[in-house]
Amino acid sequence: MKRLALAVGLAGLLGCGGPNPRVLLFSRTAAFRQQSIPVAQTAIMTLGREHRFRVDTTEDVRFKRLVPDLNVLLSIDETSYQGGTNGAGHPMTWYHAFDGGRAWYTALGHTDESYADPNFLTLLTNGIRWAVEGPALDYRKAIAVRVPSDPGLVKTVLSQGQFTEPTEMAVLPNGDVMVVERRGRVLRYRAADRSLTVMGQIPVYWQSGVNGVNAEEGLLGVTADPGFAENRYLYLFYSPVGPSVNRLARFTLTDDSLALGSEKVVLEFFSQRKICCHTGGSLAFGPEGNLYLSTGDNSTPFDVPGQRIANHGFAPLDNRPGREPYDARRSSANSNDLRGKIVRIRISPDGSSTIPPGNLFPPGTPNTRPEIFAMGTRNAYRLSGPVFRAERYPGGGALPPYYDGKLIIYDWIRNWIKAVTLTDAGDYEAMEPFLPGVKFAAPIDVELGPDGSLYVLEYGIGWFKQNSDAGLSRIAAVGSPKLPQ
Repeated sequence: MKRLALAVGLAGLLGCGGPNPRVLLFSRTAAFRQQSIPVAQTAIMTLGREHRFRVDTTEDVRFKRLVPDLNVLLSIDETSYQGGTNGAGHPMTWYHAFDGGRAWYTALGHTDESYADPNFLTLLTNGIRWAVEGPALDYRKAIAVRVPSDPGLVKTVLSQGQFTEPTEMAVLPNGDVMVVERRGRVLRYRAADRSLTVMGQIPVYWQSGVNGVNAEEGLLGVTADPGFAENRYLYLFYSPVGPSVNRLARFTLTDDSLALGSEKVVLEFFSQRKICCHTGGSLAFGPEGNLYLSTGDNSTPFDVPGQRIANHGFAPLDNRPGREPYDARRSSANSNDLRGKIVRIRISPDGSSTIPPGNLFPPGTPNTRPEIFAMGTRNAYRLSGPVFRAERYPGGGALPPYYDGKLIIYDWIRNWIKAVTLTDAGDYEAMEPFLPGVKFAAPIDVELGPDGSLYVLEYGIGWFKQNSDAGLSRIAAVGSPKLPQ
């Protein structure tokens, strides 16, 4: 199946010759919302029916730079308006050879009236036909990195249907896995006999008890101490019953249970519970031994009931009296508040903490918290996203060498996992599916184990309940990836 790509409002087309071409329509731009996009979708789908090409839609398109080999058909004079940044060379419609095929692009189409204009529709039609009716793709000219048709991986389910709202996991040095649930249970998966044991129950605030008021608080994060094999320390981030705070604490894990009496409170801070949402709550140790904690802005992303003004999905910035849960400036943008932040601290042997160098605000800076490493986050729910480094594991690890240096990311809503190729400077270069033929049920955490295999914790398809597809899995190699010829 041949594929094309088209973005209207900011519109582009990638094309190739052959039967059954497909157009990819970017239905939302990165910079702002286009009111004309629904009209654009209808018009281009109509053109597709008339000219025998299929139309798919996606979101978000960005252009960082213009390549020099463009054949410009239309350009705009930036001296005729304010705000232009391209200078004398600001093309509006162009075409060129691209990656062994053809690409056509237009920046026209920002108004509803455009899609009733015969001249504009002719431009769209001819641009699409030029791309579609070109010669067959020459894959020898393609510069994109080839991805495996078969990644050589297998997903093994370790436990399924036994979790109720799992939130995070910690893989232990012996291959056991600690899993925490939002409602307070701490569980241990034992690799030796594949059993799942409840190790403890943390009393947490996890439901509001008020009709119409949801709650996302509870037991939110877990990580094991870098010296766990010797000290048996686990760190939990949770919302205790009673005080309106979120708490980071250290516990000792025995062979049989989580010793609740061993709790050492490391850090806690205020969190409003009048209205949902955005808790954050992930924990991870960095390579220098510092502990990282993600926190949400503790603000609702939803509109004020009965109000004319709507957020349309943008940040809540309502500073009217009584609207504090609708204003993230009091939390995420506040340098003297730990909500909406990435916290970085160093744990002392007695369970207290100190401030490592390199945080945003040196200790003693007025109106700041020295624990803040980064600020302005909305809901950094998980700190997951490991980079597989083969040299860190015996025999190169349990993933194929093809994945060496790749960042593993996942999407809780879209139910996928992908491998991201990074440049030497750590910037994004490319992204590809990771086990594209395997179903994931709302992956909520991923972590590399001591042998280099990838563990996946799945929340399950269904909010705020026990799901039959919630589970814990391990992904490892069963062969070498097969690259396309």
